[in-house]
Amino acid sequence: AFEEKQKREEEKEQRFRERVLQQRKIKLQEATDKFQRAHLPSSQHKQIVQTKAASQLEEALERIKGSVLTPGLYLPSRNKTNFR
Repeated sequence: AFEEKQKREEEKEQRFRERVLQQRKIKLQEATDKFQRAHLPSSQHKQIVQTKAASQLEEALERIKGSVLTPGLYLPSRNKTNFR
């Protein structure tokens, strides 16, 4: 019983670390994008925005696929969501 609890705690810690790393990666990317936007002509900026939007959609899709396939991670139920 103790070993199972310890294993669950380790898995929980690993998921937490992965989330923190993902958040840091996003913040770094946002800072990089902001810097690049400040130093590019607007015509080049438009091309980057379109490319970035496509890559963000792909990344979101991969996250969704990963969260569905990862045991222990569940998305909230739609029935419980309050829409106002």
